[in-house]
Amino acid sequence: MKYLLLCIMALSLACGAPQKEETVKNKEILSPAGVNSEEPVYFTTQEGNMGLSWLEKNGKEATFKFSVYKNSNWTEPKTLVSGESVLTNWADFPGIQTNGANWVAWFLQMNNPDTFAYDVMVMQSSDNGKSWSTPKRIHSDSTITEHGFVSAVPAKNGFQVMWLDGRLATSESPIFTVRAAHLNFNGDTSNRVILDDNTCTCCQTSMLNTGDDNFIALYRDRTDEEIRDIAGVNFNNEGGLEEPQIVFNDEWHISGCPVNGPRSVMNGTELGVVWFTMGKDGVAKVKFVTSTDGGKTYSKSVIIDEKNLGRVDVLSNNESYFISYIDQAETGGEIKVVEVKDRKIVNTFLVTNVSSSRKTGFPRMALTSTGDGIYVAYTDVDSKKVVMKYLDI
Repeated sequence: MKYLLLCIMALSLACGAPQKEETVKNKEILSPAGVNSEEPVYFTTQEGNMGLSWLEKNGKEATFKFSVYKNSNWTEPKTLVSGESVLTNWADFPGIQTNGANWVAWFLQMNNPDTFAYDVMVMQSSDNGKSWSTPKRIHSDSTITEHGFVSAVPAKNGFQVMWLDGRLATSESPIFTVRAAHLNFNGDTSNRVILDDNTCTCCQTSMLNTGDDNFIALYRDRTDEEIRDIAGVNFNNEGGLEEPQIVFNDEWHISGCPVNGPRSVMNGTELGVVWFTMGKDGVAKVKFVTSTDGGKTYSKSVIIDEKNLGRVDVLSNNESYFISYIDQAETGGEIKVVEVKDRKIVNTFLVTNVSSSRKTGFPRMALTSTGDGIYVAYTDVDSKKVVMKYLDI
């Protein structure tokens, strides 16, 4: 996006020496993605099968595809949408969420050939991804501005969707808001709400259903003094909307977006949040907190790693959390996975060496159905396609 030049400057500062880690036997597994593919995101079907979505580029045209892993094989990739207006962005990617047999998919679509502006488009399926509705905007405005960085979770009779919205932004004042809406199974949208009226412009969002259709939206906040720390908002579709609350006061002062948003996961009734910051001391850190009251209060933060590129993800498995990020090494980048138990680091795994450039994207994880392994997907710069690694845990 047009604010991305400032955003990238922050990432170039996040570098350091490699850490010690365990020697891990990992292997590359078959990926359903073709050549010139990128932006992989996992999802799970109602049968518990792993799915993967991604984009493939062919000249000026981009194609949004997905496949499901069934009986040790990937299904034939299915195309959701294709065209020159489908936007590819290394940090803002499409995805799929499921709620029983009902699925929702989202992608970005350029809305004006003369400027860098785009809409969040959604499609829905009621038959496990076999047939799909016509794409439509999730947001109510048609302004020639930027909308993106979507998160979606299952909700009662539909999906809860959140996104960053630039309809109020101007060249003098790039004010973005974070907004949410309920999308029901019939495609109707209701309960539109502004969760925060001043947020970072190009960091990923994250959202959880903490129980009984109560939600927490997590994102990078922005103050008038350009402090950009992670915030959370608790809300529901019955009129409940709490004030934004900072997850941890890192006091990161930065005048551009760092293109590094939070990731979150439920572990039973406890939630975990992981994020990247350079804080007051300018040292790039991956940090982690938990909450036992739905995000109203948080534990003391745990520093997972220092001197890295961030680009985090998180999973939970029984009593453990698994946190991934891209570390900086002498030879480039390294995807690492850290196991945290009782808020202590108990294992650190090196998954693979990667390029530290933007082209690697944001690695994403998924648990195996048996819970004894992790799949990691990312874009391999050399082969120019989405590849997958299996990590035995």
